[in-house]
Amino acid sequence: MKENIEFSKPLKGDDWETSSHYTLPNGTSVDKKPEAMTQLIGNILVYKDDPRITLRGKLDTFQSELIQGIAIFRELKADPLLLEQLKELLEYARTILGHEVLQRVMPEQKLLSWTADEIRERSHHPHQFYGLKQMVLINDEFSHIVIALNVFRAKIREIELVAVSAFREGDEIKRNDLVLALNRMSSCFHILMYQEIARDQK
Repeated sequence: MKENIEFSKPLKGDDWETSSHYTLPNGTSVDKKPEAMTQLIGNILVYKDDPRITLRGKLDTFQSELIQGIAIFRELKADPLLLEQLKELLEYARTILGHEVLQRVMPEQKLLSWTADEIRERSHHPHQFYGLKQMVLINDEFSHIVIALNVFRAKIREIELVAVSAFREGDEIKRNDLVLALNRMSSCFHILMYQEIARDQK
C-alpha cells in the first residue's frame, strides 16, 4: 500500500494542496473523502475514532488548554521561570504530535534543561530538591497555579494511556518513544508542582 500514499504539498501562500484521491482501509480508492473519515498518513483514510486520530485530538486539546493556562498564569503574575518552562513543554507537546503524524522517532533531548535521569530524580526525590514529600495530595487550599499544574499532569497521564492503546500490539508497543516522551512530560508537570508549592511556602 505504501506506493499509493500521496502527501499534500504546500501551494503559494499558506494553503495546502489536497490529494486527488484517497485510499480506504480496505484498499479501495475514492475521489472524495467521507465525512466520517480523515487522513492518517498522506492520502490513507481511517475513521475519525481510530486510536491514533484520538491521540492526535487529545494532544491538540491539551496544547489549547496549556496555551490558555499560560495566558492565565501570566495574568496571575506567575514566576517568569514557570512561564518559560510551560512554553517549553508546549513546544515539546507539539513535537510529539508532529513526530507521530510524520512517523518520525522522537529524539533524545533534555527537557527543562534536565536529562531523563535528572527528571526521574527530581520527581522521585522532591524532598532533596524542594523540601517536600513525594506525591503531595492536592486540594482546594493550594494556589490556582498549583491546582492547574496538577490538572495538566493528570491530562498528560490520560494521553499516555491513549498512546499505549493506539500503539500496543499484543505485548509490544510500536511507538515506545512517544509513550516515554509523554511520561517525561507528566513527570515534568509533577516537578513544576513541587517547584510552585515550595515557592508558595517561602
